[in-house]
Amino acid sequence: MINSDYYNIVYTRIGVLLHPSFLRDELTIILLRAFLSPLDDLHAQFTSLKNGIDYKNYSQVCYMQAMINNYFDPLERRIKIKNSHVDRDSYLLWKESVKKPIRFYKEGSENYKPFGWNMEGQLGTRNSDFDIVLPKGFRLSEEEENKMRNLANQSKLASKIYRITNE
Repeated sequence: MINSDYYNIVYTRIGVLLHPSFLRDELTIILLRAFLSPLDDLHAQFTSLKNGIDYKNYSQVCYMQAMINNYFDPLERRIKIKNSHVDRDSYLLWKESVKKPIRFYKEGSENYKPFGWNMEGQLGTRNSDFDIVLPKGFRLSEEEENKMRNLANQSKLASKIYRITNE
């Protein structure tokens, strides 16, 4: 763990201390502090951002599920995170041995298939990777749903897509 005072820097003080002592009069000290005060402001912004990041949560399902349950269902802990169901009927299947071009139909036609699925299990980018499953009868207000989305976005991997559903 890094020392908490590692980033504790006061640039105006360092500027005054690094200035030669025989040139330190009241006017130059005031000018040095005026020039270096924007650095102190940037440092204060950096410190507040650094302290605002939650380092205790990792992008693992167990941690995310525990964090969401702590906020929204602390007593019964009924909120679960599950892998999304893959509906293979909405995917276009192909084999690499077939050298024929594949026809993609326009959206709205009866043969339209919106995604591609290959033998390695790669899916289209519009799928959800996991579902946050709320128990039956569990309702969230718009504000609570936004809070849940913020918590999930904070602790999930950037490439993962999710949805909030009910059982």
